[in-house]
Amino acid sequence: MKRDTSAKGEPDFGAEATMERGEQAARDAMRDSSGTAGSGDPGSANESAPGGASEGAPDGAAEAGVEGEGSWGPAVNDLQESQYLDQLQRLRAEFDNFRKRTLRDKEQWWRQAKADLLAELLPVLDDAERARAFAVSGQPVDADGLLQILRKLNEKLTQLGLEAMETGPGTPFDPEFHEAFMTTPSAEVEEGQIVSTLESGYRFEGEIIRRSKVSVSAGRPTEDP
Repeated sequence: MKRDTSAKGEPDFGAEATMERGEQAARDAMRDSSGTAGSGDPGSANESAPGGASEGAPDGAAEAGVEGEGSWGPAVNDLQESQYLDQLQRLRAEFDNFRKRTLRDKEQWWRQAKADLLAELLPVLDDAERARAFAVSGQPVDADGLLQILRKLNEKLTQLGLEAMETGPGTPFDPEFHEAFMTTPSAEVEEGQIVSTLESGYRFEGEIIRRSKVSVSAGRPTEDP
């Protein structure tokens, strides 16, 4: 890239150099203006000062000048403070509205999820109600019909993501998935393995929601002498 040179022969690096020179010129102008206002022309100062004083403005004027110059700082700070406070209040109000909207959406989503689950289980409830009606009328309840209702319920729960844990006899006991409710001496099942399941455990989409309550083998029973 070809570099341009300024009037003094210094290289020009583009917009960045132009901005730096502009800022430097502004600082020089402010310094010159403050020096002129503070010191002034020595001759004019001597002429305006009473008694031919050679040090410029009296102490009172100097103090007034300091107060006037310092008064700009608090004014700017107060303005910035007001702006920051207003921004903070707006941000707090927006966050509060967002929190309320999120809670409202979460409650609505949870309510809809429960409604969908109940809608899936309604056919099973209908079958159970028909079986109950047979029992109330004095008619014999078919065992195969009850088993069919149970299978239908298991199918629905499996479709919804429920998974039963495997806890058949001989399954190694794992405290992460199983809860040892009791120990039982067993000649068929080795020590530390599950003898029977007292309450089934389940996972939902891979996450444990209830551990299985099982009976664990204590080994072969001791024979009395």
